[in-house]
Amino acid sequence: MAEESVSNEPEKAQEEKPKKSKKKLIIIIAGALLVFSISGFFAYTMLLSKKGGAEGETEKKKEEKALLVALDPFVLNLAEQGRFLKVTIHFELTDVSQQPLVENNIPQINKECLIINQKKA
Repeated sequence: MAEESVSNEPEKAQEEKPKKSKKKLIIIIAGALLVFSISGFFAYTMLLSKKGGAEGETEKKKEEKALLVALDPFVLNLAEQGRFLKVTIHFELTDVSQQPLVENNIPQINKECLIINQKKA
């Protein structure tokens, strides 16, 4: 009989515990859904407004043709003896009116590139 009284006590303790209210859990879930839906709405509207502005810029860029101005290739000495690097540079100009400026200054640009190479060596 002593064994039966011991085994009955855990069953009574389990039955006496009140059931947790599901109302609190439902309120928490509903609040979280509300917060996520509001933040999602604001994120969507912000991205949509930025996307519309970006589309306008890309359309303008598509209308404008880029112009490439190529420099003559030049050879650079590397740090190791007998190693060289041949470099060709192209300038992409979106404003065609800048083409004469770049073409007139090609010798100065080449000179600056060579000076930079000499400083590193």
